[in-house]
Amino acid sequence: MRLILLRHGETVWNIDKRLQGHDNSPLSERGILQAKAIASSIRNLAPARAVASDLGRARQTAEIIG
Repeated sequence: MRLILLRHGETVWNIDKRLQGHDNSPLSERGILQAKAIASSIRNLAPARAVASDLGRARQTAEIIG
């Protein structure tokens, strides 16, 4: 079994250097591009499952990758 751990893409609050904690901040344009890039990178690994936290930024990243 192989486990691949990923962090969400850049958020709007990351750009502002604002702490997010459990609050939600959407992915920035760069964050969306980051998620699309990792999707291309891991496509050949054919992941069987994706698990994400309930935070919007994590779900959005997972949806783009999945």
